Amino acid sequence: MGSENTQTFLRPRARLMSTLGEKLISNERVALTELVKNAYDADASLVVIRFNGPLEEGYGSIEVWDDGHGTSPDTVRDTWMEIATPFRHRAPRSEQFGRSVLGAKGIGRFSAARLGAVTAIKSRKAGRPEVNIRLDWSDFAAENAYLDLVPVQWSVGATEVFADDGQARRLFDEVTSAFRVSEKRPAWTGSHGTLVRLEGLWQDWGAESVESLKRTLSRLLHLLWNWTYPTSRSSRFISPFRLGRWTTTLVLSGPAKLWHTRTIAS
Repeated sequence: MGSENTQTFLRPRARLMSTLGEKLISNERVALTELVKNAYDADASLVVIRFNGPLEEGYGSIEVWDDGHGTSPDTVRDTWMEIATPFRHRAPRSEQFGRSVLGAKGIGRFSAARLGAVTAIKSRKAGRPEVNIRLDWSDFAAENAYLDLVPVQWSVGATEVFADDGQARRLFDEVTSAFRVSEKRPAWTGSHGTLVRLEGLWQDWGAESVESLKRTLSRLLHLLWNWTYPTSRSSRFISPFRLGRWTTTLVLSGPAKLWHTRTIAS
């Protein structure tokens, strides 16, 4: 009796998302650093990380704001929704400043899964509508769910957060007025950027955890500085850190082609 050749297809379970997050991202500090790398790849010259208390497991939130070029609806649909997209292999340089991109593996979304129960994203490309994405990671944890059957909620709506007089503009004006940043940082109109909000934290964030994150980000900035300015002896990192009861802010800033000047907390 002859054998019969048949074909079938690999079909990932939805929990692959959390499995990859656990295997690819070693801890929450690395996860946040990956989100900062995404902002760098988006040509951001300013990143604000806000910790909103209570910073206890199951509560609080972390927000990562950047003034990069933002995301359009087309990019969300055709690139962001694809796992392991070859987009960065085809475009290894950032679109505005020509930076060598750091997030070539597409693991930023897995980083978000490592940090909190829900990821809410608002992003806007200049001249385009604002995009909203919301992922509840518990949707991917069902034992019998397949990845291609778990819906991701996203929408295109009126520009609010990244409007010229929106929340992003007010936040960036606040932090740049509170801290003297590089004079080379280009003026930001408020019309573009990205906010990633991580809700329902998976772990407690105390003073020691945030201080450890600050050291990790400082090493990242030092590495970026040395890649571009290998003869420089210092990337001039600064200053004291204090963990507030409800809100803590870390600020990273630098000139257009490179971050190097400050990792600041207040």
